[in-house]
Amino acid sequence: MSDLRVRYRTARGPVDSLRGVSLDVRAGEVLGVVGESGSGKSTLAAAMSGTLPRSAEVTGAVVLAGTDLLTATASRRRALRSSSLGVVGQNPITSMDPTRRVARAFADLGIPHVRAVEALRGVGMGDPERVLRSHPHQLSGGMAQRVAIALATSRDPALMIADEPTSALDAQIADSVLTLLVEQARTRGAALLVVTHDLGVVERFCGRVAVMSHGEVVETGAVHDVLRAPSHPYTRSLLSATATLHGEERPVMPPRGRPVITLNDVSVAFQHGPPWRRSTKLAVDSFSLEIHEGEMVGLVGPSGAGKTTISRLLLGLQRADSGQVLIDGRPLRSPRRGAPGAVQVVLQHPEWALDPTIRVGASIAEPLAVVRGERGRGARSAVLAMMEQLGLEAALADRYPHEISGGQRQRASIARALIAEPKLV
Repeated sequence: MSDLRVRYRTARGPVDSLRGVSLDVRAGEVLGVVGESGSGKSTLAAAMSGTLPRSAEVTGAVVLAGTDLLTATASRRRALRSSSLGVVGQNPITSMDPTRRVARAFADLGIPHVRAVEALRGVGMGDPERVLRSHPHQLSGGMAQRVAIALATSRDPALMIADEPTSALDAQIADSVLTLLVEQARTRGAALLVVTHDLGVVERFCGRVAVMSHGEVVETGAVHDVLRAPSHPYTRSLLSATATLHGEERPVMPPRGRPVITLNDVSVAFQHGPPWRRSTKLAVDSFSLEIHEGEMVGLVGPSGAGKTTISRLLLGLQRADSGQVLIDGRPLRSPRRGAPGAVQVVLQHPEWALDPTIRVGASIAEPLAVVRGERGRGARSAVLAMMEQLGLEAALADRYPHEISGGQRQRASIARALIAEPKLV
């Protein structure tokens, strides 16, 4: 990339996302790109993969395998993306057609069945045949991301772009997937660009790092040099903000009064396959849990362990086959009947919570209208106050979800979940 500049046209005027970025990634190299949300990391990845939205104005050069993607014909760009580029995005569901089985996604790329099975085994899938028979919505977030990684790497691309590829994976699978991506890049002579917010990932897997802030690369160099002796103040601030497991201890809060949420001996089973070859998988087996007011409860486990199913039970989106789900001691039948707004959710992918056709501020305000009937200036003031608490500029309220970064979308999703003061998030 040479002097790459990207400006988005919005209803409120132009927004500069990249400001003169010059960067290269070589065959066999692993380059990490880090920075806060809104720094331009994902725009950089989109420019390299040729997937910028139509509202983007682009100048400079993006050269892939000797061809400038910005000046090449549309057919040449498509051919290059098909043969030389593999992309693993933050949201695996968007890379697959929800109406078709996973096997069809591999077949569309010209990948034979045997190789598809090998690719899925390579990213830690224990039962690849079942995965190939599944639709995307039948996979957990972590399983869907591993399918997306298998799809991207099975064509032996010259360049792989991984945009926050492990945000949906548990720690063990994330480690194995990143190891796999790096091994493929090095053994096959492919270049690998890893976009991440995790400096631990950069330190362990990348040879070089580029630090981005406000659309510019403020520091670049060998990972060891940059992380051990950062020269730019922003890099130093990133390092000082890195989370560790060695913080101060917090006292366990004793239960107070009646629990907000109770799950009593809950079980959920899912059926797979056609009626003549149907199999049953137990997703949740006799699970019980109480959550009291003021408590913070962590629910951990590998992909496919049942965490998301339990969340759907609490939201009233999934019925239990047996057992009870209680909110304030009353059975939960649906979110609309009983306690609307009592339970809110921050999803793994904020795109699922934000309507792409309405502005961010209006999305955040929706729970106020539904739960309290609050609209107009009062709702607008509450939205701006919540956005300020979450570090979102007021101007972002008037943009559409696709006009802000992934991290900003997630903060908007958090604002939407908190604004009506639910009893459980």
